[in-house]
Amino acid sequence: MRILGISTAGKGLSVALLKGERTQMEVNLDDGRHHSLTLFPTVDYLCRESQIDIGDIDLYTCTTGPGSFTGLRVGLAMVKGLAMVKGKPIVGVSSLATMAMETGVVDLPVCIIMESQRNYVYLGLYRKKAEGDLVSLCPEALCQGDEIYDYLPQGAFLLVGGDTLREEIKQRLKGRVIFANRADFVRGSTVGLLGYRMYQAGEVHDPLTLTPNYLQVSYAERKVDKVCGNEIREKKNG
Repeated sequence: MRILGISTAGKGLSVALLKGERTQMEVNLDDGRHHSLTLFPTVDYLCRESQIDIGDIDLYTCTTGPGSFTGLRVGLAMVKGLAMVKGKPIVGVSSLATMAMETGVVDLPVCIIMESQRNYVYLGLYRKKAEGDLVSLCPEALCQGDEIYDYLPQGAFLLVGGDTLREEIKQRLKGRVIFANRADFVRGSTVGLLGYRMYQAGEVHDPLTLTPNYLQVSYAERKVDKVCGNEIREKKNG
């Protein structure tokens, strides 16, 4: 089975072609979140270099979030369109789960902290089994301040990300936390691998209903809600 794996969750773009669980080709670009300009040419390049047509791909996988609001929409718009036009299955993959999978750590809790806006962070907690399966230990969350510690395990764990919080966490959790090297680039090959395993387990998403998992409302949506709310109140008062 040929799989297309796309990550548009962060500043960098990553696109990969896999055959089963084996990566055949991957392109990683530090494009400064200009995914709307680079995604389509990158996919086209991978297909041409692999001497296949976009219709030869059997499964489309893409990050659903959390991450860059605009980036997530760009990636999902492409794979949803392809899935509907080509009649192929689609699987959405968590950005945080992908980062946990990339650590390669087995049988130790892995906490992923991805920094958001206004001192908030996205947080996920996972454990990778010896056979390679990734298990979520708690629902992914958006939190800040002391809320973070409510999600952390009682024993030792590996921390990925959260650069601005590392010193504080180190002081508060003396000896319990192992800090991983910086790993804020979500690879398309890992997205494709996780998506393929989800597909094998029977988890396939509907392109008509699959949406980004922001874990919060975007600024644009908050602005619309505020304007609409003001208009409704004005009508009621009028």
